[in-house]
Formats: sequence, C-alpha cells, structure tokens
Amino acid sequence: MAKIYHQGKSGFDLLTEQKPQYKRPMMDLKSDLTKMKSSGLLYLETQDNKVIGTPIFKVITSDLSVFNNLVTKIAQNKNFKLKVVKPDNTVDYTASSVVFKLYRSGGGFANVIDENGDSIGKVKPKTSQQEDGTTFCLNEGKMPTKMKINKTVGFDFDKSWHNSFEKTFKVVQKEFLKFGKSLSNYNFYRDSDKKKPDFLNLITDQAILPDNKDNWNPTDVWAVLKTKMTELRKPIIELHGKIKNEKANIFTLNKFLEEKFKKKEIIGISLKKIDSGEGSIKTIQVDANFVKKTDYTGVHEKFNFKVDNSYFEIYLKFKSMKKEMPYKFVFRPRGKSGDLAVYGEGREINSGHFDGAISAVLVNKLFPDLSEMLTYIKSQKKVMSTVYDAVKTQTQDMEFRKFVDQKSYVHFNVENLKSNLDDFKVRRGMMLLYFIYQYEKMTDSIKKDKFKQMYLSGKKMNEFSSIHYKVS
Repeated sequence: MAKIYHQGKSGFDLLTEQKPQYKRPMMDLKSDLTKMKSSGLLYLETQDNKVIGTPIFKVITSDLSVFNNLVTKIAQNKNFKLKVVKPDNTVDYTASSVVFKLYRSGGGFANVIDENGDSIGKVKPKTSQQEDGTTFCLNEGKMPTKMKINKTVGFDFDKSWHNSFEKTFKVVQKEFLKFGKSLSNYNFYRDSDKKKPDFLNLITDQAILPDNKDNWNPTDVWAVLKTKMTELRKPIIELHGKIKNEKANIFTLNKFLEEKFKKKEIIGISLKKIDSGEGSIKTIQVDANFVKKTDYTGVHEKFNFKVDNSYFEIYLKFKSMKKEMPYKFVFRPRGKSGDLAVYGEGREINSGHFDGAISAVLVNKLFPDLSEMLTYIKSQKKVMSTVYDAVKTQTQDMEFRKFVDQKSYVHFNVENLKSNLDDFKVRRGMMLLYFIYQYEKMTDSIKKDKFKQMYLSGKKMNEFSSIHYKVS
C-alpha cells in the first residue's frame, strides 16, 4: 500500500466522503483555514486514498513557530478541543465526538493530490487508464469530480489529464447535441477492453481486418445507442461470419459502419490528449481520391543525426491535389531501458501533436532486413568502441560497411561516427544508423511507394480505413 497525501480542501472533502461523521468538523476547519489562507499547509494521510484509523493531517514545515501558530489558531474555534500529545510535533483535536491529529513533518511527500484534486506525482497513466478516464466521464453524462474519476479508474491523474478529460467531454457533448442526442442516450466502451459487448469485439476482430486494427480504424472509445444495443448484435454477427467465409469483405464492413455512424447508432471516437486550446472534434473519413493522389515528392530538409542520439527524424515533402504537406517521421527505441527495438511516429512539421504510431508490422514488411540486423546486434557479446568501427566489422550486411564511408547523404548529415561511446550507445547507434541506411539506399521510385505507405500509416489512413470521430 502506498501513502498518498491530500492537500487542504481535497483532504477535507475526502475525509467527509469516507467518514461522514467528520462533516461538521471539516466544514469548520475548512472555513477557519480559508480565512487564515492556510488550508494548503495541511495534508491528509491516506493509504491508497483510504483514510485508515484516526485521521492524520501532516503539516510540512521545519519552522516550529509556523506549526505552533497554526495549532493555536485552530484551537480558537470553540468547537475544537485541543490536546497536546507531543510538544512542537503532534496534537489531537476532538470535535463532535470525533478526533483528528495534526502532525508536523519536516520533509515533502512523493504522492500528493493538491487542493484542486490534481495529482502532482510523476507517474504517468497507462493508455488504458487514460481511455478509462474519458470513458467514465462520457458514461456519467455530466462531468464528474476529479476525486470520483481518480477513484473509479484507480489512478491519481494530474492537472493536465483532468483538463483534457473536461475538454474532451465538452467537445463530444457539444457534437452529440448537434444531432439531437445527449450523452445519456449512449453506452461508451473502451475499445481495448475485451469485456465490451461481443458484437464490438467482432467488429474489431483482427482475423477479418486487412491491416493493423488502428490503421483501419483508430477508435479508442465506442458509443452505442442504448435503444439499439440488442438490435445491432444479430446483423454484426452475421456480417462477421460472411467476411470470415469470404462472402463479404472489409468494404462491406466499412459501408455498414458508415451507415450506423450516420444514423448515430454506433460511433467510433479516436482520442488525443488535449494539452492546449479548447480541443476539437471532426469526422474522419478517408477520401479515396486523397489516398490515390497523395505522393512523396522529396526532401524537406536534412536532419543532423549524431550517432550518440537516442532518436532520429526524417523530414519529407508530400503533395496531394496540389497541396504541399511537409511531414516528419521520428524513430527511437521506447519501452524499458536498454531496449534496441526502434519504433516510429508521424506528425506534420510544426504540429504540436503526433498523428500516431507507424505500424511496426508495416515497417518490418517494407524493410525486412531491420529485424535481422536487430537480432544480429543483440547477439554480439562485444562491440567496438565507436559506431564507425562497429559497422565496419559487422558481418550481417556488407553493403552497410560501405555506407559509413560516404561523404554525403540525401536525407541526413551524420556526425560523431568515430566518437568513443559506451556499449549500449554503440549498439543503439548502429541500429538507428541501419534504419537511416535503409532509407538512403532506396531509389526515388521505391521511396514514393514506401514513404507513402508510412505516411498513410502515421495518418491512420489507407484505402481500407473506416469512418470515425477524432478528438484532439
């Protein structure tokens, strides 16, 4: 169990919710401390957000006068009876037959919920927790309190996440009201929750999809009209069976979902955290003409890649229907420390948000040598002390040896090849450089094909893509 501290008002409210007998004393304490502008000095101690035993409010200060002045001012309220347990350190207050403690603490706390109900810890929520937060808010039909969101999801979200939940709730609610529905008319389900209704699992069954699920439809939350829950199940089961037996195809499924989307019976919603602005919601429906006429047209600018970097970016130009679209891919290892597997994301240049991950399945399909080089690098018990020497002595790809002796490259400037690095940085530098090598060695005609596929993957678009809302 972890100790979590709730500051001021957040602590008073939590204690009142969990132990109603403290309601009157907490109202008095909140009123007195608000007048004194001192409520933020108190932190209610909990075990995983549960108040155990006699409530303890800790005061963070090494200044005895601050603590003792606070003790004296609280005791001036006739409803509180003061008992000094340990001078300059611990006191008890009795009010309405209940007791709470004040305890002076000299240090800070690792896990804190501030007065506004926001976590100020450093732990990031998992993707499922992020999506559960939004799903819960939408199912409530009205914006719940921060405390209720945290408790339901089982995670203490910080201010940025609570702001994003509220903005997402507002833009979705506003959009639904446009077509005459309230949020309460729908059930909302997290897409990655296998416990969602079976017919939603059938829609996203990988066995009937031509590509990674998110490349077909990046929906994170499904909204299903409550009055259609029973009616929808049968046709979806039948359609799933037909596609498996090749009597229907992905275009049949897309047409079905488009019909249900327009009737507002099944609505897919793709989520992005809203960090700035008020957020927006728009319908995403792949224009076949857009896909057909989108082309890679060349280099936007070179990226300066230092081999001790933990990532690289590639800046490209795309064009569709006479519109120039500068775009970049970012590649880096992610996950546990020491991981050499490299993953990519796409975004418009100068955009504040990534469009999404580039399908790892697609990248490995387009560049099958990458996985073999990764296996080779991992298998080496020892590597040379520079990326240059490591590449020149590797035996997996002899053409890669020649690559590091080139004087210039089309998409990159490569630096620090001969710098001494530690073992992991040499291995990581080799792997990233091998990605770069794969891109550099392609002919322009091959680049047009492969870069376009990567672009559409980052955009979560292809000729098979399905209709949905995107919140960002």
